[in-house]
Amino acid sequence: MKYDNEPYWVRMHQRHAGRLRGVGHSSLSEEFNKLKYASESGTFVDVLQGLKSQLSEKAKLSVMDIGAGTGYWTDLLSDWCREEGLNAEMSVLDLSLDALKSIQASYPWAKVIQEDLRSVDVSLLSNAFDLVMSFYCLHHLVRIKDFLNGLAFSAKSVRNGGFLLIMDPILTKPFTYLDTVDFRSFEGNGIPRHLYLLDDVLSKGGLRRVAMRPAVSFMLNGNIEGDSRTSFLICNAIWRVMQIFYRRSTWANRIGKIVLSLDSVLKNANLGFSSSLCVYQKGRF
Repeated sequence: MKYDNEPYWVRMHQRHAGRLRGVGHSSLSEEFNKLKYASESGTFVDVLQGLKSQLSEKAKLSVMDIGAGTGYWTDLLSDWCREEGLNAEMSVLDLSLDALKSIQASYPWAKVIQEDLRSVDVSLLSNAFDLVMSFYCLHHLVRIKDFLNGLAFSAKSVRNGGFLLIMDPILTKPFTYLDTVDFRSFEGNGIPRHLYLLDDVLSKGGLRRVAMRPAVSFMLNGNIEGDSRTSFLICNAIWRVMQIFYRRSTWANRIGKIVLSLDSVLKNANLGFSSSLCVYQKGRF
């Protein structure tokens, strides 16, 4: 295992300060990353609409964004709450001090918290938030001990009746090559985990999965799995070809509307084969 969490993300935030490439696909264009985030944003807002009646029960909604990065999701949630007439108090947590300084400069109303999920006390913010979201963060904790600590911290930070939202590459299909990774030589910066692992660990913390949606399709994020080896290889081949167009913003912009339409069709057909958005609720069942 050659990936080291802390120096990697410090470098990424210094190199791509505030841009989506710093937290998305750094080798592809910023315009492509905007398309990817647009797809995921649509899923996120749809999920929020489904939770609106329960979130509206709070006079002041307390929210924490774990692994906040550029602050993109914090900003999106804040705008949604304002549009829906919800009073929200936002906190952001990240390992990178550069990321937190950038967020604080752009969103001075957000409370910033610097912590390392690998070593944070899981009870540090116990029962403190009505809504905790961790988007594309936990899978970067590649060592299982670190991942379990980050997941336990996320779970414990949710109040009774509150929600934990996780957007990550999560394995649910019959076929993947990612179960045969050689950990010693692995050079990636993240490892997808199985849905049953999340369900099992979080159930012990009093949380139950109440919803799950494809966050984005393989057209915009690559595939991690398939219904069969054949479908996996086909999707992977399409993703490799599409990256040729995604490397330049001008090309990504020209095909953007078509790609987003195809992405939507694939998500609605449950053929995304990529990342998912899972919703867990604590204690109310």
